[in-house]
Amino acid sequence: MKKFFKSLSLPALALVIYIVVQSIVLSVVAVIAKITGSPMSVGAMSAVLIISSVITAFILMTVKKFGLRLSFSSIGCSPQMLVLSITAAILGMFATDLANEQLNLKNILEEQFIGMSSNIYGILAISLVGPVMEEILFRGAIMSPMLRKGIHPWLVIVFSALVFGIIHANPAQIPFAFIVGVILAIIYYKTGSLVGSSICHIINNSMSVYLMNRYGEELKDIKWENILGGTTAAYTVMAVCAALSVWLLVIFWKKQDGNRFLVEENQQ
Repeated sequence: MKKFFKSLSLPALALVIYIVVQSIVLSVVAVIAKITGSPMSVGAMSAVLIISSVITAFILMTVKKFGLRLSFSSIGCSPQMLVLSITAAILGMFATDLANEQLNLKNILEEQFIGMSSNIYGILAISLVGPVMEEILFRGAIMSPMLRKGIHPWLVIVFSALVFGIIHANPAQIPFAFIVGVILAIIYYKTGSLVGSSICHIINNSMSVYLMNRYGEELKDIKWENILGGTTAAYTVMAVCAALSVWLLVIFWKKQDGNRFLVEENQQ
C-alpha cells in the first residue's frame, strides 16, 4: 500500500489544478456579475464551466509529468474494438441509469442542468467540453501516472472511478458516475488513448442534454419503468443490458492487446 500512496502525488496535483482553476474562474465571473449588477445567469455558469475546463485541460495536457501528450494521437485499438467498447459502454450506461432510477436519490443539480440544456453554452459545456476535460483529468491525469508507477491496473481503475463518482458531489450522480467511471477506465487502460472514453462520455452527456432540452421540467416526472411497462420490465431490461455490457467488456479486455501509449511513456 505504501507504493500506492506514493503514486498519488500527481493525481492529487491534477485534482488541485482542477479545483483551483474552477474556483478562480468562478470568482472572476462572480465579481464581474456583481460589478455589472447582473445575477449569475445560466449562461454565466456555462461560461465558467467552459473556460475552467479548457484551462484545466490545457494545463494537464502540457505538463509533461502527466504523460498525456499521446493520449489523443490515436484510438489505440482497431475500429472494430472501438465500436465494441462504445457499445459495451452505452449498454452499461443505460443499465446503470435504470438502476439509478430505482435508488431514487436526490438530484440537487437537476434544475441547473435543465436550465443549462436550453442554452447553447450550457449544451457545449455539458455535452462536449466538460466530458473531454473530465476524461483528461479522471482517466488521463489520475490513471496514467499511477499505471506508470506499476500500481495494479484494477486498483487504479477502481480508484479513478471512485474519485470520479465522489467529485460529482450529487447523490443522484455518484453511483452512476462510479460504474460508468469503471467502464471508461477499462477502455482507457486497454487502449492507452482518451479517444474511446471521450466518445462514450460525449454520447452519454449528449443524450442527457437532448432529453433535458426536449422535455425540460417534464423530465422530472418521466420514469424508465413507466416507458418500459413497469418495474419488472425495467429490471429485466437492466439485467440484460448489464449482462451484455459485461460480456462485451470481457471480450474487449481479452482481445485488445494493450495500452501501448502507457508502455511508451513508461520507457521515456
